[in-house]
Amino acid sequence: MRLRTSFAALAAVFAITASGFPVLADSLKADQGGHMKAAGKPAKHRLQVINMDIDFKPHKRPDQGKLAGFDPIVTEVHVGDRIRFTNTDDNEHTATGYSFGGQQIPDDYRFQGDPTKEHRSDIGASEWSTGNVRPHSASNKIFTAKTPGTFYYACAYHQKIMRGAIVVKQ
Repeated sequence: MRLRTSFAALAAVFAITASGFPVLADSLKADQGGHMKAAGKPAKHRLQVINMDIDFKPHKRPDQGKLAGFDPIVTEVHVGDRIRFTNTDDNEHTATGYSFGGQQIPDDYRFQGDPTKEHRSDIGASEWSTGNVRPHSASNKIFTAKTPGTFYYACAYHQKIMRGAIVVKQ
C-alpha cells in the first residue's frame, strides 16, 4: 500500500515524455491533440536525405511536372527541417535550386551562379547549390528549409532530366 501511495505522489510530480525521459509534470503542456509535450522546448527538426541518381524515374508523374533523378522526387518538409543530398550514382551530380518558386520549371532556365560550387544553405526562392557531389558520397552542405512554398532544383550537368521539388510547409 505504501509503495502505491509513493508512486502516485511521484506521478503527480514527474511525467514521462514521448522520448521516455522524466520531466516535471508542471513543465508539460498539452498540444492540440491532447498529447503532453515538454513546455518551452523547441520542436526537433528532422533531417531529410534526398538520393541523387540519373536513372531514378518516378512510377507516376508528380503533380509538379517532369521530375526525375532524385529520390524522393518531391520532398515534403517543414520550416526548420534540414536536407542533405546523397549521390548514389556512378556519375558526379549537383543539386542546385532555381531562383524562383512556383508551379512551372522553364525549359531554358540558366543558373545565375556557378552551380558546381557550394553556395547558400537555405531552401527558398534564391539559388543554392550542393556544388559537385562525387559518386557514392554525401554533400558537404546541409540545407535548411526557411520559407514555405514549392522550390525546384536540378542537377547542373543533367538539368533537362534530373529535376526535383521541395515542398516546404509551415
